[in-house]
Amino acid sequence: MRAIIGWTSPPCGRVPERVLPSIKDSGSAVDSWSMGARRHDAGSRRSPLAAALSVAPEERTLAGRVCGVLYIVGGITLWLSALLAALPGVSWTLLSAVAVFAVGWGLVSVVAIPWRRAPWWLIHLSTAGAFGVIAVAIASSGGGESPAWIYLFFVGLFAAYFYRPVVAFAYFAACVITHGCALIFDPQGATSVSVGQFVIASPAYFVLGGAIVTGRRQMWRARRQAERLAAEQGGLRRVATAVVDGDSPERLYELVASEVARLLSAGAAGILRLESPTEMVVMGSWADRNGGRYEPITTIS
Repeated sequence: MRAIIGWTSPPCGRVPERVLPSIKDSGSAVDSWSMGARRHDAGSRRSPLAAALSVAPEERTLAGRVCGVLYIVGGITLWLSALLAALPGVSWTLLSAVAVFAVGWGLVSVVAIPWRRAPWWLIHLSTAGAFGVIAVAIASSGGGESPAWIYLFFVGLFAAYFYRPVVAFAYFAACVITHGCALIFDPQGATSVSVGQFVIASPAYFVLGGAIVTGRRQMWRARRQAERLAAEQGGLRRVATAVVDGDSPERLYELVASEVARLLSAGAAGILRLESPTEMVVMGSWADRNGGRYEPITTIS
């Protein structure tokens, strides 16, 4: 009988008591049992809050640059809309300052900030700061009649794509609150048009954002399944190649153990032969650090 075991602590000559009872003779020539523990990486040492709020490592650069592009587009179109639409009650000094700030921060985000190495909170500072920028843009370009509230969709859709669902929905709620405050604190008072826009936009933040969140989750699920299938097929191919090449049994067992550890994200793994209900012999093992594996033919009781 063989058992495939994953461990994360240095070998000490004994298998945890919860392992042996889990290996039962089913009457077949080969039986297997496996367990794995995820490696501790740089991300796992962060607080749970930081882990929940962080953007996926492979998307940090894209997220930072997209955020910058949205700032640039918002700053340019804000100034052009006020100029071409001849909006009433425009404060050109304040509006121009907001537009320049948005374009400037956007350029810094696209060109200067190394987002992959940047702290996790910086992208949230950039995203959440957009609420203040949009609020000032609304106030400086006509208040309740300003079309600048549309920029709230920039924030909501960005959060839906790059952030975890719970975080994204918090941003959707913030979009509704910011939109509502723009109407409440409008010195000229809310009009029927601005109220109607708010009534339509409020659920739209959640509906459109929720659709993106759902689609992203389905995409990530399919991607993980495809990556796992590719990893399994790659492991089988490497083992089959070693068998055809005539590698020694010790080398084959070590290779199988390393492939199992890789699939389980374990720090180590081994293949053991059950000699008795309380004793096993290591046929081969692998570990990602020195001193973390058993030598072949080691007896474990």
